[in-house]
Amino acid sequence: MEVKATGVRETLRALKRVQPDLEAELRKNINTAVRELVKTARGFIPSESPMSGWTEDSWGQRGWSTSAARRGIKRENPSRRVSNRGFITAIAVSNMSAAGMIYELAGSKSRGRTPQGRQFIENIETAPDSLRAPLRRVVVRAGVEKGEETRQAVEDALQTAQRVTQRRLDAPHG
Repeated sequence: MEVKATGVRETLRALKRVQPDLEAELRKNINTAVRELVKTARGFIPSESPMSGWTEDSWGQRGWSTSAARRGIKRENPSRRVSNRGFITAIAVSNMSAAGMIYELAGSKSRGRTPQGRQFIENIETAPDSLRAPLRRVVVRAGVEKGEETRQAVEDALQTAQRVTQRRLDAPHG
């Protein structure tokens, strides 16, 4: 799920030069909208390990820790990448913890090569509150449920900043 809002970085840079107070307000509005998406995604992390035996001590750095999996869901800083339509500035919400990524993606590429792997995927998919569909457990699920609302909040903040800036530029100076 990709949520697009174009012109964010350019608007922020221009506002910072011309209207620092408005730039700060715009950043605050954008951050509030993205924080809500992060909060929603963190709420999908199960409070208990989705599998017996998947503990903090197991699998080295990939052991299950609810708090680490929740903390691992973060907003990434705006980045710029090239697509076939030109440059895109993005604000991403990603699951950065190993256990959180495993929980999010288990079963999305394969159904498991070993009996243990198949059982692992089946256990996660049949856990309470699971959507039983790969790639829709945490971050992507939050994007499906709140992505349009978040994109609209960012767009609204950008439009408000543009209107206020235009009014200030049009106002007589004296």
